[in-house]
Amino acid sequence: MIGAVIAAAGLSSRMGDFKPLLPYRGKTILAATVEKLQAVGVAEIVVVVGYRHHEIEKYFAENTALHFVYNPYYREKDMLYSLQCGIKKLGKADAAFVMPADMPAISLRTFSLLIDAWQFKKGKVIIPVQNGRWKHPPLIGKKYFSDIVSFTGENGMRGILQGLAKKAFLVETVDDGLNIDVDTPEEYKNLLAKETSLKNG
Repeated sequence: MIGAVIAAAGLSSRMGDFKPLLPYRGKTILAATVEKLQAVGVAEIVVVVGYRHHEIEKYFAENTALHFVYNPYYREKDMLYSLQCGIKKLGKADAAFVMPADMPAISLRTFSLLIDAWQFKKGKVIIPVQNGRWKHPPLIGKKYFSDIVSFTGENGMRGILQGLAKKAFLVETVDDGLNIDVDTPEEYKNLLAKETSLKNG
């Protein structure tokens, strides 16, 4: 079974608005990611919430397949701590995507390619790559969940993945969505502009 942990607990301070619930594709940024994960067969999705958590949980009230984990230290801790909280709550997943909540433009094809690589036993850590650069989201086998939970080093998930580099299988993809996250108002405008151009193109 494939799972996913999505970190959606932060304050979105650079954005000036709450990123997970910003409009995107007729829904929200977080909902777009959840919908894609479920569309490719991800059966267990843990969403780590903190700031404005009641709003997120209310928005997804009808999606009973989601599991919510509250991170009480969302003001003090970084995203890695949220991901660690989420991984602890995974149940039956044999591998899980580990990702932030602000990358809604990743394509279905990319998620499918990573899952295929896992299922064909290419490796226990599957990482999308563009032009030699590692991207989010990695698909990490259950064997290494404990490595993430116990990690106390530097550079967050990047530091963890660097430690697992010899065990990783890299999947080259041309997906532009891997380069789009939404940390600032300008990046959000660019995301919406790109979506508009795709619809009109």
